[in-house]
Amino acid sequence: MAHWKDAAVTNDGVEMLNEWMAGRKITIVSAYGGTGTVDPELLKEQTGLMDMRQELNILGEENGPDGKTVQLQVQNTGLMAEYELNQVGVYAALDIDRDPDAEPRLLFIMQDEKGVTIPAAMDASFLLELYCAIGITNNGRFDVSVSSAGIVTASYMKEVLERTIMEHNADPGAHPSILSRLDGLDTNLELVKNDGENLDARLGLLELMYRTQVNGNPFTVSFSDMSDLLVTGVWNETLKRVEF
Repeated sequence: MAHWKDAAVTNDGVEMLNEWMAGRKITIVSAYGGTGTVDPELLKEQTGLMDMRQELNILGEENGPDGKTVQLQVQNTGLMAEYELNQVGVYAALDIDRDPDAEPRLLFIMQDEKGVTIPAAMDASFLLELYCAIGITNNGRFDVSVSSAGIVTASYMKEVLERTIMEHNADPGAHPSILSRLDGLDTNLELVKNDGENLDARLGLLELMYRTQVNGNPFTVSFSDMSDLLVTGVWNETLKRVEF
């Protein structure tokens, strides 16, 4: 049996959509899921769900020339007890930009007699997305069609997250602050390398001074700078010495 085959724009919803068609602004403000069912013929008379259980996420809404499309998401985050999801209701209000206190009314309702089991958060991860299209029929009536995007398991969510993180880390522009620090680290490493070479030269000089047998007056000369110094030989600037 197909899920969510029973759906209807409520009487309040028809009134709001007619106002929307006349130029007023209609805004989707909330969505809820609940358990319990009514006769499909009575759905349009509903002003609320039979037994409201949780608020749903509204991922987006889009206006079109032939109606409105709303994307809903059912999660079980924070859900304390399992329940059977039989009804989904979407609420809207008119001109809330001008009247923030406008009362939300049930725009449309969807029903599934078979139901979808929503587990408690501590038992399993759950995610269900529904795409609801409110269309205008040829005779001027409003109609609701529902398409389920499917249930996403915890393992699939983990796979998607891991793939997204890998793509993010592979992006050269993903971590500009870290990259700038690495550039600075390269400069610092070069300075440390130069300091190490200078230290080697100084240690070599000390070894020459104290490990070499000298008869007469000892003296030391540094050839790192040849200014004001007159010698005969070839200056090895790299090793900081004069070669004869």
